[in-house]
Amino acid sequence: MEGAVIVINLSIIIPHYNSVDSLIKLLNSIPDQEDVQVIVIDDKSDKFTEDYTYLRDSKAYEHVAFLDNASCVKGAGVCRNIGLMNAQGNWLLFADADDFFIGGFYDYVAKFFDTHNDIVFFPPTSRDNLTGETSDRHLRYKKLVQNYIENPDDEALLDLRYKFYVPWSKLFRRSFVKDNGIFFDETIASNDLMFSTKTGHYMKLFSVSDEIIYSVTKDVGTLTKNTSEKVFDARVAVHIDYCKFLHDNAPEWYIKKQSLRSGGLILKAINYEFGVIKAISTYKLFSKHQIPVFRMRDLNLRTLKKLIHYKSEHNKQKKYLT
Repeated sequence: MEGAVIVINLSIIIPHYNSVDSLIKLLNSIPDQEDVQVIVIDDKSDKFTEDYTYLRDSKAYEHVAFLDNASCVKGAGVCRNIGLMNAQGNWLLFADADDFFIGGFYDYVAKFFDTHNDIVFFPPTSRDNLTGETSDRHLRYKKLVQNYIENPDDEALLDLRYKFYVPWSKLFRRSFVKDNGIFFDETIASNDLMFSTKTGHYMKLFSVSDEIIYSVTKDVGTLTKNTSEKVFDARVAVHIDYCKFLHDNAPEWYIKKQSLRSGGLILKAINYEFGVIKAISTYKLFSKHQIPVFRMRDLNLRTLKKLIHYKSEHNKQKKYLT
């Protein structure tokens, strides 16, 4: 009917940086329909700029809002916040430009449009772009969803709240995010950890689905592509914020049961060859904030194997570091 108001049910927010081919694949996995708003925010890309300009001007993607990060700060967190400020949909999905949605995902999320949920959790999947096979990047989040479906006790619920560290594979009510004033950290790394933690903490009504809507991808170098000291320091700072938030808000019994220790970051400081002095200064920083680093029972063969594995992966993929 002429003059009818179009209701935007869903806004999909996508930060982009130097990945035009994968962005096209992601956009092609999203239906072009009036009730879906697609927002791409470019994070000061400096490669494939002609291809990106062609994409923006293509009639095939006229339904996509292409925005730019014009701020003086760079990072996916800034871009996602720009997306949040421009989103009009009743519901939100987040995607990374090198991932894609599973066919038929819209029908799965649309089932929840008339509910009063704050968040709906979905189990993701993942794919190794080198082999085309299923990878392991999704497993921890798939397990969180499966555990809650199979045994929805207090611990499984708290795991959903505080351990689903990423924003993708979750459907958010936009008014819930807005009313609670939750934004992404505008840091060079781990911008999504506190967003995910705070939304998980403040949600009241939620659902958990067993339908897969999203695939995260794994490229050569994914494990170690961001291992500069600046990135490492950002991860440490956000980890401290995360531990403090849980200490202030999560039940004491849950905190005691969790592995909030920070020994993994100490090991990474060594693996990434920042030196022993960096590892010691990081240890002192955690101690200053009263964040445990190691338990004696953590210093075992399993920890040693993990250290060797990290080192092996790092050495194999050094040429892909940025």
